[in-house]
Amino acid sequence: MGSGGSKKSKPPPPKTVPGVPPQPPYLGQPCEYRFENYMIPYVVQSDFGFMPTQGMTLTTLDVSVYTGALGSLYDMGFRLLTFSVIPASLTVSGFVTANVQQTHKYQGICRKLPDDELPQQWSLKVLKSVLPSTVFTYGLFRLGDSNSTADTNHIFQTIVNEASNGARLVCVTITGFNSQNVSQPGATSAAAGAFGGNAAMNVCFFGQSPQMILGVDIFMEIPRNPTPTRYVYQCVTIPMKITWLMAMAMGGKWQVEMDWVGVTSQYLGSGWRLVDTFMDQNNSAFRDNAFFTSKMTINQNCIFIFEKEHSKLNDNTPQYEATMVEYNAPGKMTGGIGTTTATTSPAWEPVLAHLGTFGWELVKILDTPAMKFDGIGGFGSLTFKKVMWMFLQRKIVTSAPPAEEKSPPAPAVPSS
Repeated sequence: MGSGGSKKSKPPPPKTVPGVPPQPPYLGQPCEYRFENYMIPYVVQSDFGFMPTQGMTLTTLDVSVYTGALGSLYDMGFRLLTFSVIPASLTVSGFVTANVQQTHKYQGICRKLPDDELPQQWSLKVLKSVLPSTVFTYGLFRLGDSNSTADTNHIFQTIVNEASNGARLVCVTITGFNSQNVSQPGATSAAAGAFGGNAAMNVCFFGQSPQMILGVDIFMEIPRNPTPTRYVYQCVTIPMKITWLMAMAMGGKWQVEMDWVGVTSQYLGSGWRLVDTFMDQNNSAFRDNAFFTSKMTINQNCIFIFEKEHSKLNDNTPQYEATMVEYNAPGKMTGGIGTTTATTSPAWEPVLAHLGTFGWELVKILDTPAMKFDGIGGFGSLTFKKVMWMFLQRKIVTSAPPAEEKSPPAPAVPSS
């Protein structure tokens, strides 16, 4: 005789995304993302009072292209999480006419506000700053002193000044450069000269040059309604070790090491929240005599910025947990008459959307120095993958939020 009971169906397996480890169920609110892309030209300005020399020019992003557009998203119930350049999205033209023009693709990543954050309204404010650089980067090889560190005083003083009035930090992004006082090292000056000998132009190909001033955008949120809440910030430097091993494969083999787990566990474990992380562009340990070895090492620093409400400085109750997902962004570099274009197709939007369903909120997509070269394509094109580290965090939730209580329907009134 057959069984009278019905057979229970197995629950569907959790959805997965390639490259993302399986996620356990999350009892908190999901994070809903919105992505905004901008092709932004550079403009030259000479009216910044924070420059080392009066009248010194700074080639920086044209803020009019993105500040108004990003600010309008706040009226639609979104808040900016990060704003950064799409790796290898540079277009440079005008070599033939000597009128070089550069355009970069940047992306703003926002999150939709949950209901409990809607009462406090914010406006977006962008401030310019600088990050002095003393290292020259030429492709894989880096020259510099391993003891050099970035001078971030102006950046952090700007953050502190704004925070004292109730503002909150969103992110710090490198958005420009000045190199009129560049002195090119002999080991790399010939290579730089092959691209015009203009280090301001070559920053996009080679990275940084000695005595270069990097332009920085500081994104802050300003409260629209008066609030007594103030926030304090803690900046922590974490050493990053990048090792390149010579191999038969094109581009060799890269390895990136950084104890981000230990540092984030310490601060998040005592009630802080991770706000941003960015690379200290100055620190390096490459020298000419290492050019022909089979193993090369870059020692660079990464700066993590943590936030805590001032009234809760002595409250060490953990509020957030963090994770990191490595993502390989595919890219291609092509050359033409008078134009060199490097593009990537990062396509990380589905990955972030998937992680958002488990409550993971993006902090930063960190562009590491590591690359994986695939090969040479037709017409001189080169395909590669950029190794990106996605840092995310979410609120610690130990129980599911209470279900919304609905009032019973009103009794029906019989019609007369």
